[in-house]
Amino acid sequence: MSTDGQGTSPFTVASTIDDALTAIENGAIPVAGATIVVSKTLKDGEPVRLVDIGRIEALRGIDARPDGVTLGAAVTLAEAAKPLAAHPSLGAAHAAATLIANPQVRGAATFGGNLGTTEWVTDISTALLALDARVRFVERSGPADAAIADFLIDAAATKRLITAVIVPIVPDRRSTFVKFTWRHSSAPAIAGVAVAARIVDGLARDARIVVGSTVRKPVRLPAAEALLDGKPLAGATIEDAAERAAAFAPIDVPPPFGDPAYVRRALRRVVHDAIAALVPAAP
Repeated sequence: MSTDGQGTSPFTVASTIDDALTAIENGAIPVAGATIVVSKTLKDGEPVRLVDIGRIEALRGIDARPDGVTLGAAVTLAEAAKPLAAHPSLGAAHAAATLIANPQVRGAATFGGNLGTTEWVTDISTALLALDARVRFVERSGPADAAIADFLIDAAATKRLITAVIVPIVPDRRSTFVKFTWRHSSAPAIAGVAVAARIVDGLARDARIVVGSTVRKPVRLPAAEALLDGKPLAGATIEDAAERAAAFAPIDVPPPFGDPAYVRRALRRVVHDAIAALVPAAP
């Protein structure tokens, strides 16, 4: 592990996962693209210790298989776009990765960085929660993995390093991600929604409706999902599910993103559009 001086340097470069864990145990924050950490540091003006993990080859792999895609934690959003575009099942993750910020940011920002942040950045985690993804990470005790729902309970836990994200492909599942922002390329989402469902004989099965951005951690909305299961995605079914999602979603948005009533109205439209986008196009 290299530094810009002595072992107490505020910035180190890890060449192995073990190097990175040592730095993390000594209080360093892991970065690869650093698009989140650097902007926060500039805003807060607080000194932080960083460890660059972007050169660790074990964190940069992409493994695309018929049953799913595994993305290393240091894979950028731009690099992930191609394998995530390969199947309708992965549509939510692909859309979330390609709608974040602008091309320059997507060329640097990583999947691991988006999942491990304590900031209000939820696009990727919202999509992955709808897709039943898993997260691999390492601690000093060894490697481990967890369902994304369990991982997000303590996503910013210290003394561990995210190594990969596994996004399963379900053959008859479709998914999408839609968000609403005031400024498309630069502002955080006011409302972000991921929807996934298996489409069997024209009917929705195993529906997932996940809302992010209105709260710091994305949440599933089972009450709204229940209105989709076993029904065709059309007309009143979509309207009812969107209405219920907007009513049940937790709202805790920071200023200046509007009052809760405004956010619920926007959320209703976003949920409606996300569900409607699951309907396969006519041949």
